[in-house]
Amino acid sequence: MNAHYIPRTRYQIFEPDFHDDQITLTRYKYQNNELIPVHKEYITYGGDPRLVSDGQNAYAIIVGSHFSTVRLSIYDFSTQKLIQVTMPPNFGHPGKNWQPILDNGDLFVVQEMAPFRILKIDVETGVAAVEREVHIELNVSASYDPYTIFRGGSNCIKVGNNFHGIGRITTNQFTHIPYFWSLGGNRQYNYAFTEIFNIFRDYGYNIVDPTCLFFHKNDLYLGVAVSEREWEFSQMVSDYLLCFPKRKNIRHKKTLSEYFSSRVPTKINGKANPERQVFHCTEMMRAETASIESDGVLSSGEGGVLVFGKCLDLVPGKYRALLCYCVKSKHVGQIGAFDVYVHAPETDDMPDQSMVLAAVGFDAQENDNAEAEIVFEVTPEMRGKLEFRVLVNEGVILNAYYIRMWAPEKLPHPDSRRSWVDWK
Repeated sequence: MNAHYIPRTRYQIFEPDFHDDQITLTRYKYQNNELIPVHKEYITYGGDPRLVSDGQNAYAIIVGSHFSTVRLSIYDFSTQKLIQVTMPPNFGHPGKNWQPILDNGDLFVVQEMAPFRILKIDVETGVAAVEREVHIELNVSASYDPYTIFRGGSNCIKVGNNFHGIGRITTNQFTHIPYFWSLGGNRQYNYAFTEIFNIFRDYGYNIVDPTCLFFHKNDLYLGVAVSEREWEFSQMVSDYLLCFPKRKNIRHKKTLSEYFSSRVPTKINGKANPERQVFHCTEMMRAETASIESDGVLSSGEGGVLVFGKCLDLVPGKYRALLCYCVKSKHVGQIGAFDVYVHAPETDDMPDQSMVLAAVGFDAQENDNAEAEIVFEVTPEMRGKLEFRVLVNEGVILNAYYIRMWAPEKLPHPDSRRSWVDWK
């Protein structure tokens, strides 16, 4: 079961088309060591489907959009029915990122992490009731929505009297970090972080979302959906199934390190790798009058440099760079420029050798994500640091989201008119 979405700017969040996510169910056959899709059917509108099965029963929790007539529903795989979930009276906002659990055939969900709240759902009627609530010290509010930064993720599993799951911390809209949690029969709540997920960030994935957790032949499997940043943008996205083997002498195809060893990292020895890099504008230097909005840098209408950086070491080679931005004000024609600049100021024995390597002017339709691209070359005789700059004309209200840089010789040139999903 998957959710399909269309990348749109966050400024369209109150438009129905922004929430036109569709849940589909795909059936596969296993052939020649591959999964081959044989049938796909539409289930409903919504997002974030989370599945749980005990081998006898299987259900999916589906979150509807702001414009859906059904806010929450469960899909029963046995009966192939969609059932609306009815929340307890005076419950308030149900939230999302629910984590389903099956225990002795009964369906439960972890509805919230702080407080840690478990609901029981009647699969015949869809009526939900509070089963357990534990107050824990994880109530750290997010800066951009009414929830805490500690959130749900995968489904849960029960081992003995203990429940286990994997949630995520959302430090900002484009950074999700998984963590393990468990709740014992004595209501003792534990959580732990691990470094095993750091490798995804080293290869450009800032968002790592746990999607499923299950045992198979006594080995623990974890599914994760990863992306470069939040899903309003065209980008590279991938799904991974990770195995934590319990059996001795078992050898899967590749470890995570072995798998990524053939790919281009975003960092080498702790420094940004210019051959593949995404710079989030909120992490760059910006104009004093600029502000942060929707995880981008928003201009105030004052003309000049909006963002600049990141002071990269010069590595000889041919590069491309792409700026993703959105314009909030109405204009006709060019509204700004995107350039790459070598900052090489005068020294005691060298004159000033600063120069603009490449520049492009840009315009855009109001409230629509747009891109501007430049091509440039760094030669061995150059000195100094490499910087990108986004310049806007006076009166322009523009949100700069990120700058993508890559070496075409190491990575195929991405077509900015389509999704980056096939870019490997």
